[in-house]
Amino acid sequence: MMAVLLGKPRILATSALLIAAAALGFVLFGTGPAYTIHAHFGNAGLLIVGDRVELAGRKVGTISTIGLTVDGQADVTLSLDDDSVIPLHEGTRAAIRVVGQAGIANRFVSLTPGPSARPSGRTCAS
Repeated sequence: MMAVLLGKPRILATSALLIAAAALGFVLFGTGPAYTIHAHFGNAGLLIVGDRVELAGRKVGTISTIGLTVDGQADVTLSLDDDSVIPLHEGTRAAIRVVGQAGIANRFVSLTPGPSARPSGRTCAS
């Protein structure tokens, strides 16, 4: 009887340690894949996969793919990895900006958040 009682605290301690390790891994390694949205532009020339996505002057993600919609617009997939801006609200606007005048590979997508009273969406207006 005494051996059975001594084993329970060890099982509880081991379980608590495993739960703490899982919680630490969740915090350190994130919740999974990045938050993905699509921005549609009339012309996405000179954007390349891997370019920055910024909100308020700070990097919040990257461009993961560039394609075409059925009506011929550029469909730019933005992969956001900054949890402080997720989810974006409906009405968020995306614009292609230039870092400077030197070079052609200096473009990025700038996000302007929509009103906080609107629900989140997965497509940005351009």
